[in-house]
Amino acid sequence: MSTTPNAFAILEDIMDNARAIANDAYNAGAGEILTDTAPFTISYINSSLQELQDRLENNAVVVLTVDNYIRSGLEPVNPTDPSVQTFLGFDGYGGYTNTFDISQVQVSSNLVTVTCSNSTLALKQNMPVVFSGLTSATFLNGLTLTVINVSSNSFTAALTNAPYGPTADTGLVTNTFDPTFTLPPDMMTPQFLWERQTGSNLPFVPMVQPMEGLQSRSQTPSFAQWEWRGNAIYFLGATTLRDIRLRYQKREANITAGTDFTTILIDLPGAYNALSYMIAFRYVMSRNPETAPLVGAQADKYIREIIKRTVRQKQGIQYFRASYDSNNGRNRGGRIG
Repeated sequence: MSTTPNAFAILEDIMDNARAIANDAYNAGAGEILTDTAPFTISYINSSLQELQDRLENNAVVVLTVDNYIRSGLEPVNPTDPSVQTFLGFDGYGGYTNTFDISQVQVSSNLVTVTCSNSTLALKQNMPVVFSGLTSATFLNGLTLTVINVSSNSFTAALTNAPYGPTADTGLVTNTFDPTFTLPPDMMTPQFLWERQTGSNLPFVPMVQPMEGLQSRSQTPSFAQWEWRGNAIYFLGATTLRDIRLRYQKREANITAGTDFTTILIDLPGAYNALSYMIAFRYVMSRNPETAPLVGAQADKYIREIIKRTVRQKQGIQYFRASYDSNNGRNRGGRIG
């Protein structure tokens, strides 16, 4: 049986406290107006929850950190090109180019089987592929299909078409995106990244964030650098398959309407009073704005208490100023090149 940590709080308990603060603790604490099912309650909760996390993060209170999130086998860049950058986003990994030489095409039962003269093992299920340059099965040119199955030198994809072949052909299949590699959906911002060559089983090596963005250079066997922009992590690309290890700051997910508040654990340590007063403040603002600042002041007080606890905890850590290398990269034991 799981145990709820003393520092955490159940959302229903927070709401009971908010109702008591707002003088709406009628019906055995369930309230008459600020009820769990009132249409504005979810908005008050989610707004308070996001504001609390913003204020704690802006005061260096990192309470929701996830470490050792690993993505293994990020595709290399081939050929190398200084203009190319790869990226890892919430919908997948892209920016590389994999090209496969078509040797035969067959369509049967609304399934196209494509045989290639080179290995297709770099393809995976659900990858999108684009067809071009076919001289016989020209109905495929320009189509983007989704891979279903892969073998050593062929793959299949769904295609509504009359039966065809098997017929020898030439042309290209190109893949530039892998939807199976994604950032974690609860991530707010990345903090640190490490990398290693896929299959090496070696320790991960720190990567660096350049002060003025990614360099312009040809790809090397390692990523070496990373940059967070446009809700994705960008790399220079590499000439080998890479694993990355990510440490990031997460966000509490918004509560959805109809959720049983007794099942929701708010895992922000010590946030019981702060969230209670923040929810009550929003409720009072809509009904008695003259007294709302008093409630808001109490919310501020409890937020400061959380911040002070964090400051005291961090005073026991030895900090050293990070050095910077000649390439304007933060040198956390990493390297550029």
